[in-house]
Amino acid sequence: MPAPCPTGPDFLCIGTIKGGTTWLYARLSGNPGIWLPPIKEIRYFNTIHIPGPHQLTDVTHRAEQLVAHRARLAALKQPLAPWRASHPACIAAMLEGPQDDAWYARIFGFAGPDRIRGDVTPQYALLPEAGIRHALALNPRLKAIALLRDPAQRALSHIAMRLGRDATAEGVMRVVDGPQWPGYALHSDYATWLTRWRDALPTGALHVDTLGRIEREPVAVLEDISAFLGAPAPPGCFARAESRVNAGAADRDSLLPALPHLRARLAGEYAALEAGWPDLAARFAAEGI
Repeated sequence: MPAPCPTGPDFLCIGTIKGGTTWLYARLSGNPGIWLPPIKEIRYFNTIHIPGPHQLTDVTHRAEQLVAHRARLAALKQPLAPWRASHPACIAAMLEGPQDDAWYARIFGFAGPDRIRGDVTPQYALLPEAGIRHALALNPRLKAIALLRDPAQRALSHIAMRLGRDATAEGVMRVVDGPQWPGYALHSDYATWLTRWRDALPTGALHVDTLGRIEREPVAVLEDISAFLGAPAPPGCFARAESRVNAGAADRDSLLPALPHLRARLAGEYAALEAGWPDLAARFAAEGI
């Protein structure tokens, strides 16, 4: 009996926030064998499985992004590039409700045949087991990609993004010592959520790489990810791989004094990483801060 046709994407990029996922979304579109939706971060599974006030905000933000992107596409004076040809129709479908499994499946129906379909939403890192099972129910052969960076660096960049252009080391440390800190720390707790994903996915279906390697050899990272997904990259399709995407607005050097404090607050997360994922911990140590 043939395997059922999957109704969900072929892969998810599950994180991490400030780990290079926007760069990946932008650059993977250069591979003609891969299809991504018109916007990054559909946030479908976390809206369902991680309750909280963010749910309505996520849906509203997604709609605003879609409307703005539709306007940009309509304003273009030249024909759409092949990888964007389906985007206007996909945007129209995404703006229609209700937002359920059928809605989510319709998004990936615009990919066309023989293309690998993906959803890049770093908030999926924190999905509980029920959320991962939900994603697997839509595609039992699902693969996942995690792009990571040193836990303290990640948290620093995440907090700086929320504080904006005027972020300071003192302001970062106030956040670290305040009530919002646990939310940031969860995203740097790689040992917990990577293990949860690895154990739920089919064997060999989790690919992990680091921001440090992206900075050193971006084309190789994209080629490795393309091969992992089953869409080998044709020569020259990643010509813009070295261009940064969505770089932080704050002066990073001015924030570095906060790093020791962040590392101290994340001591448990570092210890868990060294115990459960020693090769990954060693990579972060080699890349330095």
